[in-house]
Parts: sequence; C-alpha cells; structure tokens
Amino acid sequence: MKQLYLETFGCQMNVADSDRMELLLFHAGYKRTPRREEADLVLVNTCSIREKAEQKVFSLFGNLKPLKKDNPDLVLGLTGCLAQQEQDRLLAKMPFLDFILGPDAIETVPTAVEEAQNKRKTLVDTDFDREKRYSIPLIEGQTLSRPNAFVNIIKGCDKFCSFCVVPNTRGREKSRSAQEIYDEV
Repeated sequence: MKQLYLETFGCQMNVADSDRMELLLFHAGYKRTPRREEADLVLVNTCSIREKAEQKVFSLFGNLKPLKKDNPDLVLGLTGCLAQQEQDRLLAKMPFLDFILGPDAIETVPTAVEEAQNKRKTLVDTDFDREKRYSIPLIEGQTLSRPNAFVNIIKGCDKFCSFCVVPNTRGREKSRSAQEIYDEV
C-alpha cells in the first residue's frame, strides 16, 4: 500500500472531512503513516477561521517543499476552508502544490491524487455543489475503525452574518436525509 500523511487543522467538520478522505484513500490503496518523510501523498485539511491555523499551514508547507524537491513523485494536496477561500494566494505562495480541493470536492480526492500523478499541473476544484442535497455515499467493504467518529448531518449556512465566513467556505446550507444518517451510524 502507498503511504498517506494527513494533517487536519480546524473544527469537527474538518475532522469529519479528513476521516472521510482517509477512508476514500484507503479504498484507493493508501495507508496512513505518522511520518511525512515516508509518505507518497501528503494531504493537509485546512481552516480559515483562525489565523494561527493559517500560519501553521504555511509553516508546514515550507517544511514540505524540500521533501517535494527530493521526491518529485510526492503528491501534495491542500483541502478545506482555507483552500476554498484563498486558493489564488496559496498557489502564489506554494506553486509546488499538486491539488487544491474545497470542502465540496472532498469526495473527489482519489481522482485528484490520480490526476496529480499523471498531469504535473496543479488541479484546483473549489466549486460549490449548488444542489440543496447533501449526501455522503456509503463505501462497502472494509472501513477504518475508531472508538469515536463525527457524523455530519448538515453543512454550510444561509445566514451570511457579517462576522462569519462559513457561507463563503462551506457553501449554502444543506442537510443529509435522516435515513442516510441512521445508516451511517
């Protein structure tokens, strides 16, 4: 199996998104490693709410740049709210990134990794899913087992408060069906 190094900054929603991406990548042949030096794929799920989280992301990728230089086949991916909100600034500061995915594109992470391995051009997918439907498809077969997990029931927000970026980073409010939530639990 290939090795995945995954780091998450931010809220419980980001933790749940990271868990989902790890599961999707597990089914695509990746196993998580605690050492980024061993990784074939480094994935960082980001937060745009806290300035310190943003600074940590830039610091982390500063440390990853030499790994990428030593191993051009290493795939570097950035996901999450910071990726959604600041993709142009991130690409300007970190042109060595292989892909950037917003929160609505996390289901495509295995495809993004595959495209990054084949194309050598940065893939950016920060489009919002405009449908009012929110679904997290079940994956049959082996799953990652943990003593606890977050179960998403809603994402986004329709309020557009002056102090909040959630509608701009997570999109409009969408809920999962009660049956889908029950099936996941």
